Amino acid sequence: MATLRLERIYDKPMNTNGFRILVDHGWVRGLSKADAQLDLWAKYAAPSTELRKWFNHIPERFPEFVERYTQELTSGGEDAQGSQQTDNLKPQKAKKPSQAEAYQELKCVTAKQLEAGNDVIVLYSARDREHNQAVVLFHLLEHDLGVQGVVRQANLAQ
Repeated sequence: MATLRLERIYDKPMNTNGFRILVDHGWVRGLSKADAQLDLWAKYAAPSTELRKWFNHIPERFPEFVERYTQELTSGGEDAQGSQQTDNLKPQKAKKPSQAEAYQELKCVTAKQLEAGNDVIVLYSARDREHNQAVVLFHLLEHDLGVQGVVRQANLAQ
């Protein structure tokens, strides 16, 4: 049976089989993209810059961070009407998806992988294993997809 797992990207993988998704906004330090062996980098599902800076990995702020980040992930995002270009002669830039749009895409990909029998490994780089954006994303995926995931709390194999 396929499982949803949460792991720190710097830990030796419990199992290398599975669909690997990095959910950090920026690339992880000291790890090449080849070594990371990712299937998806869901950087647009990361918290807004403003929210990341406010949270600053301060554990006391985590409960409010969870609320605010969950709101970013589940809200409709910015109104696209105001940002449309009126001059049809200029090329359109690709619009960066909102966190809500990126989360919906992440949820769809995760559901498809689990339905296909593939494990899905949500990866993050934060040192604090309990107070980070990946924990929020992971629990939201569990809730929305109706699955029970496995959280890896410690680096068991070095």
